[in-house]
Amino acid sequence: MPPKGKVEYDFAAADELSRALNQLIEKIHWLNWVRDTRSSKYFDCGRQSWRGRNHDRFVRDLHAQRRDLNALAQEAASLKRQVDDATAAATAKLSADHH
Repeated sequence: MPPKGKVEYDFAAADELSRALNQLIEKIHWLNWVRDTRSSKYFDCGRQSWRGRNHDRFVRDLHAQRRDLNALAQEAASLKRQVDDATAAATAKLSADHH
């Protein structure tokens, strides 16, 4: 809980956090793309395609990891929105206080 009284918003820290969260989101999406691209070599081999129990486990794990990474990206996007909204609110308040 912030202390009572005057609280100053750290715009530089908020901008840095927003940028870092955006980079995290981009890296997660890139990681999913790389994993999908590299794993596709196991699925596009025609008659010699990998099959069986190990294949099924690999696919199940790959999809579970993709879901987990996407959930992480969504959480980072939610945090970024909160930071951006707080920055917009602080900017509006600062602007209103100066007029």
